[in-house]
Amino acid sequence: MEHVDGGLIFSASDLINYLECPHLTDLNIEVALGREDFEPSRSDTTNLVARKGDEHERAHLDRLAGEGREIVRIESEPGLEGTRRGARESARLTLAVMGPFKKRPRPPSVKFAETDGLGRLIQGAIDELEAARALRPDCPVSDDSPRYEGYCARACEAYVFLMRDERTSGFARNKDAEAKYVKWGRERGESHYFLEGSAGVMDLNFGPDDPPDWDYCEYEDGKPPRNQGFRPWKEDPRYPNRQDARKIMDAVWERVGGGGLS
Repeated sequence: MEHVDGGLIFSASDLINYLECPHLTDLNIEVALGREDFEPSRSDTTNLVARKGDEHERAHLDRLAGEGREIVRIESEPGLEGTRRGARESARLTLAVMGPFKKRPRPPSVKFAETDGLGRLIQGAIDELEAARALRPDCPVSDDSPRYEGYCARACEAYVFLMRDERTSGFARNKDAEAKYVKWGRERGESHYFLEGSAGVMDLNFGPDDPPDWDYCEYEDGKPPRNQGFRPWKEDPRYPNRQDARKIMDAVWERVGGGGLS
């Protein structure tokens, strides 16, 4: 915790400390404001963990040095103020080494196609189903996520099958669009699905107010999906296997006045 420019800056540890003991936070605020003087102390267990951590860090740095890597060492001073100065110097040197943040170079093979009428119909159907609580994202989303993040597989499944139906094929501008996927981490839903054809990449995660971002995923690494949801439904092969994708299709047909297949 630090007192900077008239305000308090809290670390993750400060938040955890507050959950454990609000009184500890009160004491830390007094120290940060300079009303109390406190020299940090450690228990034997904390000292042991710190010593093991320092040993591991030294061994790692020695290995990097042995590989000929350039290493910047930041010496810290004893005491609370010394720790603060060391932290500020660490931040300065880290930023200097990293340089300004740069996005990865745009792959020359990636170009975006404007989301066509069928894609917008699918997104509108998702809006309706979501409002009716009949559909929800399959992964956590944040305020800065594209509007339809968490629906990519179901949207692409619906698109592929709707493109084959005479009632909705006319809304598809990319007649040769095929579904592709790239692997992601678990926190983003494992995999990301998008459509790609001769006109380019069409990513249905991005709504009308979301400009597509080539840095969103490694589109150039897209592969044909192995998802069971892209297989025809055994009870009616005009539908995909996944129930939620069938919901989207029925909602699209309702929007164009065609009704569902059932």
